[in-house]
Amino acid sequence: MNTHFSPLSGHVDAPENYHTLTWTLEPEDGMTRLTLAQDNNASPGGAAHSKGIRDRHLASVKEMSERS
Repeated sequence: MNTHFSPLSGHVDAPENYHTLTWTLEPEDGMTRLTLAQDNNASPGGAAHSKGIRDRHLASVKEMSERS
């Protein structure tokens, strides 16, 4: 778990404007599932934007980890 502040949000750099990112690794069918969750999103649109970025990052991590 870690916290993150994005200056692109337009908000001031204050604790109430930070997101908490939670990374979870779980065994699943002989493999490992990586899940990333983020809280304290300012709006549904902001949450969707962050999810899109996370999904792309996780897809890249998956691709790199599966290379022989």
